Amino acid sequence: MKRDEQETAELLAAGERAEAIPQSLSNGVATVAYICISSSMLIVNKAAVAVLPYPYFVTNLQMFVSALVIYGMKMNGSIDFPHPDLAKIKSWVGVTTAWLLPIVANMQALQLLNVETVLVFRTMTVLGVALGDYLLLGNRIETIPLVGLFTITIGGITYGMYDVSYNLAGYIWAVIYWATMVINALYIKAIFIKSESMTTWEKSFLSNVMTVPVLTMASAYFEGVPSCVAALFSMSAPGMMVVALSCVMGLGISVAGTRCRESFSATGFDVLGNMNKFISIGLSRTLLGSVVSSQSLIALIVALGGGFLYSPLGTKCVNGLMGTGEAQLQTASGHV
Repeated sequence: MKRDEQETAELLAAGERAEAIPQSLSNGVATVAYICISSSMLIVNKAAVAVLPYPYFVTNLQMFVSALVIYGMKMNGSIDFPHPDLAKIKSWVGVTTAWLLPIVANMQALQLLNVETVLVFRTMTVLGVALGDYLLLGNRIETIPLVGLFTITIGGITYGMYDVSYNLAGYIWAVIYWATMVINALYIKAIFIKSESMTTWEKSFLSNVMTVPVLTMASAYFEGVPSCVAALFSMSAPGMMVVALSCVMGLGISVAGTRCRESFSATGFDVLGNMNKFISIGLSRTLLGSVVSSQSLIALIVALGGGFLYSPLGTKCVNGLMGTGEAQLQTASGHV
């Protein structure tokens, strides 16, 4: 009897491990996709609003295409999730708002500042998110990651002091971007914890489709839809390709980002979004010719080094070095 129970327990454990493999693979693919897309999304958005200078319209186009593609996949049976009812739509209003605000602020900031400056404000969100993660969601922060968060903040502030592209209006939008990103990370994670029964595709669809009416009204009021549409269809072929690429990447980052939010803590997801900035900086300097002072570049490296300290790999490296140092001291003491 005991043997049968043991065999049953082993079979159940094996089944759980088998189920965990595709789950881990899915999370890994989503993480890699998010890092790759996030590292270049700022560059592509910067180029998109340069060829089509209507940020609300461009953002709305990205959301519309994402919602349309996801719904099309649902209709042809590639994915499955229930049609949203009124109760679910009402529950998702806050998520849509928290998701939309930093996107709009980011687009506005990119029109006035270089990519590196916007990246620093993005990087500095981790301290605010970590504090909220601890106070509101109960996630404790260890000493080395905390040092990393403060290092990020110091590097970001130093960067701002030497920023050659300083623009007051741009910095106001960047501060708004920082604040809305902190709210975004904390609020959406709290809702996702309560919405485990919803699939990644359903969350992505709702976030996109509920944003479209809001952005349509914003674009109509601030930019004028006829002007936007006329500008879109009068663009050159390369400009059209840039905007189309931004829509494809918008879909990718929406789905991959939603999946990563489900897997990581609020702070972990925020740091994940900051660990690809060297690629963004290199692309910005190469493709867009952004000018950065040597002091700002050093400060940016310091901030990104803080992001490494926060990461599990950075913490493991520091602990390993400290352990090696302690072992050497103990060895030296033994020889005395």
